[in-house]
Amino acid sequence: MKEFISKNLKTIIAAGGGILVGVLLALIITGGKSEKKETVEVPDPVETISPSPVETPEQKEAVAAETITATGVVTGAEIADVTSEFGGITVSDVYFSVGDSVNEGDVIAQFDTSDLQAKLVDAKTKLAAAEEAKSKQSSSSNKSSEGYPQWVVNYINSLTPDKLESEWERYQLFVNGGQVAVEQAKNEWQEGTGSKEAYEKSVAELADYTLIRDILVRMLNGEDVLASASSSTSEASSDSDSDSAVSEARLEVYSIESKIDSRKLLAPMSGVITELNISAGQAYSGGSAAKIEDISDYEIAAKVDSDALHDINEGMAAILYTDAGRSTSIYGTVSRIDESGSEYNVYIAPAEAIDDVKSGMTIDIEFVKQ
Repeated sequence: MKEFISKNLKTIIAAGGGILVGVLLALIITGGKSEKKETVEVPDPVETISPSPVETPEQKEAVAAETITATGVVTGAEIADVTSEFGGITVSDVYFSVGDSVNEGDVIAQFDTSDLQAKLVDAKTKLAAAEEAKSKQSSSSNKSSEGYPQWVVNYINSLTPDKLESEWERYQLFVNGGQVAVEQAKNEWQEGTGSKEAYEKSVAELADYTLIRDILVRMLNGEDVLASASSSTSEASSDSDSDSAVSEARLEVYSIESKIDSRKLLAPMSGVITELNISAGQAYSGGSAAKIEDISDYEIAAKVDSDALHDINEGMAAILYTDAGRSTSIYGTVSRIDESGSEYNVYIAPAEAIDDVKSGMTIDIEFVKQ
């Protein structure tokens, strides 16, 4: 063993030296410590927030100058005040309320007609009595030429038997047309677009047409309507009086009925009632009884002072906020500008319909400077 070590000492020393060198190198590299494996937790990435730029007063003023704000209201393109000539008369019924839609000609309210109703009953009683007297007079005598105006006598004398039927048909059409004319004249008188004289004229014309038609009926039945002309002057005069009494009584009835029909408050146009100044049982004292707006063609009206007006012009774009939270908006365009004292009314036409729009609805506006 000693011999083996002695012979191989250099080799052993060389091998040991190599191992020692390797160990030393390993200690140098690892820092003289043994390596341990550790689990390292990687943190979540941190969001980097850039600071907001600080606006100078000059920058804030420049941003604010890009828009002009105002508050507007929805207004109808057409507004009508509803009035009546019947001041001092009690309102008996009101058929609509604020916010209701009406059509042109609708009866908004009815005025008291009790005084006229009493007069109408009396007039109809007189008419019935006059017609009864005329009927009795006609049955007791043959009507003579003295009961007719001269133009009627001339017309009767011009007729030939072959023309009777065609003339009857013609005057029947006149009677039909005359009845329509009387009703139209009555309505125009009631609405203030016609006159009492025109109405009375249409009634008289209808009476003439009816007279000729009735004469033609009697002639078609073979009656000689002028046969007793020479012997019944007084009877014909009585007939003429009875005709006159009937005509006057009928005219009085028509006149009172027209007055009753006129005691109504009518809508002059279609739209929405935005104001109502009368109520049932109240005496109407004149002036505006109601106000109607045609909301089908509305605008947004805003008051703007003269300083802001320098930057607003027709055709300018505007943003319209249609809800209190300003979450819903549509675009509009300045359609016109009207002066109103020290302020100006600026009107904006919406580019699209506003949902659930109502007259008087408030709209926040931003005018966009180009």
